[in-house]
Amino acid sequence: MQFSTLIIATLAAVVSASPAVRRQAECPQVADIPACGAPCILEAAVAVGCADTDYPCMCGKFDELQTSAASCVIDGCGIAGAPAVLTAAQAVCDACG
Repeated sequence: MQFSTLIIATLAAVVSASPAVRRQAECPQVADIPACGAPCILEAAVAVGCADTDYPCMCGKFDELQTSAASCVIDGCGIAGAPAVLTAAQAVCDACG
């Protein structure tokens, strides 16, 4: 019984510590970014010198971030889906940046 409790506690700790869970807990609006564009934004954040949970940094470099993520977002979401990613990213900055 104690072993199964330990396993459950360990799994809960791993899940709660995952970057995606932390990002959403810090800024719930992150969940609204379309899945096709979210990895692009995270890669672009690192490319412009921000941590993937540092919203003030990312939002302060929004134009750079947008330029860095653009081709990835278009590849992943299509040209028609790109505006939704941009709108959601701007909402994150409005709420959490």
